[in-house]
Amino acid sequence: MAHTGDCFLVPGPVRMSDACLQAMATPQAQEALASLAKELPEALAHLALQKAGNDEGSEPTKLLLLRRLFTTDHIPGRIAAIEQITQNFSSGQALQLLRTCLEDPDPTIRHEALNAAGGLQTADLETLLKEVLGATDPRIQRTWLKLIPKLSADQARPLLLRAIQTQYNASMRRAALKQLSLPIHLEDTKTTTALVELFQNSTTDPAQFALATALSLRTSQEALNALTHSLGRADV
Repeated sequence: MAHTGDCFLVPGPVRMSDACLQAMATPQAQEALASLAKELPEALAHLALQKAGNDEGSEPTKLLLLRRLFTTDHIPGRIAAIEQITQNFSSGQALQLLRTCLEDPDPTIRHEALNAAGGLQTADLETLLKEVLGATDPRIQRTWLKLIPKLSADQARPLLLRAIQTQYNASMRRAALKQLSLPIHLEDTKTTTALVELFQNSTTDPAQFALATALSLRTSQEALNALTHSLGRADV
């Protein structure tokens, strides 16, 4: 059969044509998906049994992706499957799959899962970014910071304000402070107040200079007063 693209079955690769994929359609695919569901984590098993809607991939495609995603001894195939999750599942289903991948023992799988979250609907992306904010893996942190701008200012700001708190490492906090210094955040009074409070208690804070820099970019009297009052302090 002629084929127009690559489709790989684990442990593959095995090339399949569009005709082959269509031949796997319901009821054959439904039976295969039902069999596959028994091997999936309980939280995901129902995904294999759901019929695709208009905004989701076909059953054969979903079947192949799930097989590749949970074949743990084939990392390249898993990564390729992760990259296609948001294109073939609804955003809600993709969120569940990516959550599971973010708990994977392999750091590469965790990183790729968060990277793929950029294809989620905004509300689902916000949910996932909230859940992984405490991650200590530098790659996860960098990807988190890369994805934050995909949210609206009102969605991103609370997460960035959490990321600048003292329980997070200095590099993460500095990067979050830079984002809070973008024009879309500069006039927000709650953000200014939070920065002032951190700055006033920053005697031994390694991010003290970054906090001062962030305040210096704000035109409010509150920010100016905080900086002015610090001029005579030996710790600043």
